[in-house]
Amino acid sequence: EKMQLKNLQINGFGKLEDININLKNGLNLIIGENESGKSTFTEFIKGIFYGVSRNKNGKDYSDYEKFKPWNDKNFSGKLVYALNDEEYVVYRDFNRNNTKIYDKNGIEITSEFNKDKSRGAEVGIAHLQMDEETFDNSVFIKQKEIKVNELSQNTMIQKLTNIIQSGEEDVSYETTIKKLEKIL
Repeated sequence: EKMQLKNLQINGFGKLEDININLKNGLNLIIGENESGKSTFTEFIKGIFYGVSRNKNGKDYSDYEKFKPWNDKNFSGKLVYALNDEEYVVYRDFNRNNTKIYDKNGIEITSEFNKDKSRGAEVGIAHLQMDEETFDNSVFIKQKEIKVNELSQNTMIQKLTNIIQSGEEDVSYETTIKKLEKIL
């Protein structure tokens, strides 16, 4: 599957506000000084796909607290992307866990996605075919933040192998073949 991010509109997310960026096909570089918002920018993309957690998970602050706009801006934004030549628009209001998804014709298709009570529509699971943990430890590599213990590493390897072989992180090609051979 091929995905291309086309446009990001950040109304308010952490220190970022009123940003609209068109991305080109191919490699796009986001550069800036330290503490200028590059990591927050990538967290916004993850937030569009997976929502923003209000759970601290052992941290001092939840992602919701960390990325709430600094200047009382609307804690929301949208992402336009193409997946296998179909275009989608995802709008998230992070305050209300409200997600709206539209197809290329502007028809709302939000109801076609599973919904998590605390985060909204599960766009990343449906369109990226991976959970947030897999996304965090593969596609979304953060500067100096990859820390995977041995058990998590083995789980991650299995999930990535499953994605490569079967297209889904929870479906093992090898296990499926063995089960079919046993039935035969």
